[in-house]
Amino acid sequence: MGCYWANFAATGNPNNGTSGCQATLNLPEWLPEAGVGNAVVLGNSSISTTTSLKEEQCDLFAKFP
Repeated sequence: MGCYWANFAATGNPNNGTSGCQATLNLPEWLPEAGVGNAVVLGNSSISTTTSLKEEQCDLFAKFP
């Protein structure tokens, strides 16, 4: 995660930063958010988006003003 943050801070893009850590660590490309999901899921070797992640648990908070 630190590699992605360092790349983003240096270049505005979490991929292919000046440090080269993404290639060294063999990290997957962090794809731009395309409005297809409302949560980013970070796996051990993948990054994806999903919809309605923990929706039932989060909706609990809407019941209490």
